[in-house]
Amino acid sequence: MQEKLKGAWIPLLVCAIVSGCILIGTTFGQDNTSPSYLGSPLNSLYGWLACLAMMGLFQAKFDRTGAFAGYMTRSSYGLYIVHYLVIVSIGYMMKTYTQLPPFAMYAILTVAVFTLSPLLYEILRRIPFIRWAVLGMKLDRSISKPSK
Repeated sequence: MQEKLKGAWIPLLVCAIVSGCILIGTTFGQDNTSPSYLGSPLNSLYGWLACLAMMGLFQAKFDRTGAFAGYMTRSSYGLYIVHYLVIVSIGYMMKTYTQLPPFAMYAILTVAVFTLSPLLYEILRRIPFIRWAVLGMKLDRSISKPSK
């Protein structure tokens, strides 16, 4: 099925865009959180077409492995754990000690999460007890032993 989606991502994307435009044109100004809107056949059609188009697009164009993808494969769980600490600590400090508008806080948090989370993860994964207790990673004994 994934190969079929990979080959048909362009027509699926065109259909998704057309159905999305029709959906917006026929329902503009309506409450898009109401059960009648969410359960409408046109909304369901648009959602399915958009999901299938994105799956085919990413399978066709972004199914690659490189240095960054390899790093993310190895580190994704640790980054997931650590990013909460960055969000909570910086978000709390900004909310408590500044008068920044919400948009500025979100922008600062976004930059902070993408820069500080990998840095904090790389520091924590090098401390044996923290590596085990926080990240759930065993210490690789081959790294800690000097070679003969």
